[in-house]
Amino acid sequence: MVDAVCGAGVQLWRATQRLSGVAQQRQQTCGPRGAIGTTLLLAAICFYGGFFNAGLGIILLAFLVLAGYKDINGMNGIKLWLSTLVSLTAVIRLAIGGSIFWQEGSVALVGATLGGYLAARLSYLIPSIYVRRFVIVYGLGLTVYFFWQVYG
Repeated sequence: MVDAVCGAGVQLWRATQRLSGVAQQRQQTCGPRGAIGTTLLLAAICFYGGFFNAGLGIILLAFLVLAGYKDINGMNGIKLWLSTLVSLTAVIRLAIGGSIFWQEGSVALVGATLGGYLAARLSYLIPSIYVRRFVIVYGLGLTVYFFWQVYG
């Protein structure tokens, strides 16, 4: 399932330029129903991220495009903030249940924090077209990896 969700996120991300105009037009005409639908979609994505977190960044970027965002650097910041909240919520829940291996988890926490910070800083130095292409290539790589883990 993770491979299919990640693959769908990559396909959405690849189609962002076409979807961006459609999303913006729909935002102007949907009103409260659109806001409720967007909120429910974000809740479903965050629920998925709390369980698996695999490919969450790409899925969140695709969501942000559907929500009408266009600036890749701003989207990266929002994506990192949302991902941090999802991970923090999952860690608290798992810690309460006694399911965390703290030594390994602490190393992963430091690595993810440093990686996210450095990636956000570096993305401002790189033209957005290259960031976009990297996200697509990375997402396709993740999709192939998870597909291979399940079916290979």
